[in-house]
Amino acid sequence: MRRSRLFSVIPSILLILAARAGESAVSVEVRPSGKAAVVFVNNGPVLSLRTPNAGLNPEQRASLAARRIGDLAAQGHPPSKIRAAAAGRSAALYWGSQVLAYATAAEAAAQSTTPAALARSWAQQLTRQLTLPPVRLRERELTVPVGEARRAAITGSSRGPFRLELDPPAAAEARIDPAGMVWVMGRSPAAARLTITCPEGSDSIPVRVAHYAGSLSQPVPVARVTGRSGIPAEVVEEAVLRAARAACVLQPGAFAVVSVDGKPPAMPQEATSIGVPVNIKLDGAGFLTARTQTAVEVQRTALPPRETELLLYSNFPEQVKTPQPLYAALLEAGKPTRLLYHHQNGTGADLRLSIVLANISDEPAEVHLVGANAGPVLDTVLVGYAAGARFLRNLASGTGYIATVPARSRVVLWTAVLKKMETASGIIEMRQLSGAQDSIVTRVLSEPASVRRTSFDIAALENGDAPPRVVTHRYPSPVRRISERYAAGDRWLFIRVGKHAIPDDGEERVLYGNYGVSYNIALTLENPTNEPRVFQLLFDPTAGIAGFASLIDGRFVGKSHVSGTREHPLVKYRLEPGERREVRLTTVPLAGSNYPATIVVRS
Repeated sequence: MRRSRLFSVIPSILLILAARAGESAVSVEVRPSGKAAVVFVNNGPVLSLRTPNAGLNPEQRASLAARRIGDLAAQGHPPSKIRAAAAGRSAALYWGSQVLAYATAAEAAAQSTTPAALARSWAQQLTRQLTLPPVRLRERELTVPVGEARRAAITGSSRGPFRLELDPPAAAEARIDPAGMVWVMGRSPAAARLTITCPEGSDSIPVRVAHYAGSLSQPVPVARVTGRSGIPAEVVEEAVLRAARAACVLQPGAFAVVSVDGKPPAMPQEATSIGVPVNIKLDGAGFLTARTQTAVEVQRTALPPRETELLLYSNFPEQVKTPQPLYAALLEAGKPTRLLYHHQNGTGADLRLSIVLANISDEPAEVHLVGANAGPVLDTVLVGYAAGARFLRNLASGTGYIATVPARSRVVLWTAVLKKMETASGIIEMRQLSGAQDSIVTRVLSEPASVRRTSFDIAALENGDAPPRVVTHRYPSPVRRISERYAAGDRWLFIRVGKHAIPDDGEERVLYGNYGVSYNIALTLENPTNEPRVFQLLFDPTAGIAGFASLIDGRFVGKSHVSGTREHPLVKYRLEPGERREVRLTTVPLAGSNYPATIVVRS
């Protein structure tokens, strides 16, 4: 009991003990760490004790070990005599014949190891700390963001005084705090060197001071979606990633990588807002990588439906032989405008295809987007069908999102690398909601595959983003309304789709096949007979193999490939005697297919 009381009054203080004459002092210190007591030698941890033993609590055990280490160091015992050895069911840390601490079974269990392994780790750490040079910075390099501070611990046998020097001095400020830590505050980007000097020697490490590649302009970005029904997951994802990217403020030359954390959710019809977690990485040569996780708030915005007033048609050349700008046109603010693009890579090498919106004004602009992109794939008919089918669904429900195009910037709506003979296709309805008049240019670009672009890119304007002086393939009023009546017993009814080509705005050319033109067909079916009759609607690919996509009474009906040798059934209706039925059919001639085509009605 007397021994226990003796060691209960040993304070956990720094002990500076003289070694041989002319040698540096050795510092030994006990520091609490939660329920553990840690012995530090020359400002570095050598052993941690968490359990009692022989009537001593962890702090008393650590104080005893510290005293023994200090005494032996002061007597000049060489660190080479430090070892770990078995001691019954335990293991022990020895310096020569002197036991410094026991690694009991309970202590080892508390540290998830074995007594022998624990004692060996103590021996290694103590030897390392006793053989340190006079001064050494534990961290062997520092990376310091501009405007932030990073620290490095001072280790070694010297107790100072210490002096710090940074070269170049303008890169950062350095200081030593009372706990023996060096703090470096970044001031200006540079590759610097930090030197610490004491009477017995010096040490130096490289210090990199740099800006982060960027930051977020708002902690919770907001994405605005539109739609009168549930919003599909792919539309939610596109809106979320575009909003997250728009919130990134980048250093010149830096880039952002944004991704949804997990599977993107659909937005239920009854929901007005949802949160979607995202991962954001900001990086670039010469900058510090910034990573963050946040949630984008997806808000549903009500926009009244507007019928498209202009079709922009990018299909010349359909097969691209060399990288080149393919199409450019100025959006008219407030006017719903539809872009159809369909291009095949005929260069013989990989080719990048991109759809871009460029804001040439000094104020940001908002653009409502409803569309679909497909490909790249080898099948030119299939890719046009995939784009058209999705576009029709989104257009019918107004499903889309609102994108912000910053001032004097361009955003990438879609980009992909096309392999040899692959085709990409898309239909995008665009309406500028805010911003300066005559400020948004839409472009379709083909470039070498080595050009780096990613979807959702926001960058400075480039050469060619100015409005073109001459714009071809602009087709006003790309909507056709057809009303037909068909009664049982009549001759078959043939509704032509894509036959009567619409003219461009200069009346100089027509759009053969009317690709991308909406056909809104109101069909009245009547059964004037005394018997039930079955009515059929069929698709006849009059001009050759074609895909067909439609909404019939609000339900999607389509087929990716229909050959020219047979009609494809669409829907059937059974009408009782005297019954009348109104059918509403919406379709679009699909890029990559052969139009005109025919919808056949018969009974």
